[in-house]
Amino acid sequence: MIVSASHEDIPEICFFMDSVFGENPKGAETFSKWISSENFLVLLTRDSKNQICGIGTVCLKTTSSPENYRSFGEKAVAFSSQPMLGICLNLAVALEHRGKGLGQQITSRMMPWLLEKGCTGLYGMSWQKGSSENSAPLFEKLGFKNLGESTEFLREQSRLQGFTCKVCAGECQCRSIFYGCTIGELNLKARDFAQDA
Repeated sequence: MIVSASHEDIPEICFFMDSVFGENPKGAETFSKWISSENFLVLLTRDSKNQICGIGTVCLKTTSSPENYRSFGEKAVAFSSQPMLGICLNLAVALEHRGKGLGQQITSRMMPWLLEKGCTGLYGMSWQKGSSENSAPLFEKLGFKNLGESTEFLREQSRLQGFTCKVCAGECQCRSIFYGCTIGELNLKARDFAQDA
């Protein structure tokens, strides 16, 4: 079952996210702000052992400047310039739970919230860490379009946020892909929008 995260979930969320992306010393502070804000939705799912096995965070584009995405190219800048967009900040499923539709279920649960907030599109970045263990196949399956690639974006984010890339063992040098789509382009079935998916 996909549920909204609470403050009590933060230590486990941070453990899960650090295991997927690498250590982020500001993780607890960041998730606390996100969970407290009406402009963010943090969703998670648990396995049969009650361990977090998937997480997704989406927010309203309120202060993000399209220029932040300049390193991805003009298509990414143009897409992110649209009003009323959601940003998929993270979407991660534990390796042993991939291929079961959890990423699609988490994304589907974001839709009612995004529609309620008046969003017309959604974008996010896929971290390419030198392997096939990334969200690119999921974004593409869901109907997102590749609007640009960058090796600079994550480097800048790791500097700003102070996180250590688990692949690079320091400042992130990994490539990332900017994906975007309108809500109407999303390849989700109406049943997947159910609140208790």
